[in-house]
Amino acid sequence: MDFSFTFQKSDVGGTKPSARQDHSAVRHDGFMYIFGGRNSKGEFLNDTFCLDLAEKNWTKISTKGTKPSPRYGHSATVYNGQMFICGGVTGDKKNDTEIYVLDLTAFQWSKFAVEGEMQMPDAVFGAVLSAPLWLLFGDSYACAVNLENRKKISLDIRKKKPEPV
Repeated sequence: MDFSFTFQKSDVGGTKPSARQDHSAVRHDGFMYIFGGRNSKGEFLNDTFCLDLAEKNWTKISTKGTKPSPRYGHSATVYNGQMFICGGVTGDKKNDTEIYVLDLTAFQWSKFAVEGEMQMPDAVFGAVLSAPLWLLFGDSYACAVNLENRKKISLDIRKKKPEPV
């Protein structure tokens, strides 16, 4: 298979987000949403922006509710019209184990309660959605959160040895 890619600069208007790193980005219904990260001065962010992919226009989203604290290295996914944020390093340099959800219609933040205590991977970890399971994995721990029944499964992967393939 031969793949070739062509990149081109595109003019994008609107209220653009500041330059940042270690933020999250998700795509939903023709829009890309970004949350948080840290700027070039190392300041932690907790703002939300939306890029209309058809119109090529950025908008800073004014949200309601209790939004997540400023953070970087977190993970995000979209499920049933909601953006879920989990983990990351917060302003006090601690890993956050809370899950927050942003309704992408009402732009209302809320905490997403999960049964039992969450054992989370370290900050800057990988994640994948296999609906309704959100799988989060890092160097020491892995867990799965069922986004429908709010139950979680944790696994200490340091105790497991990989099996030959």
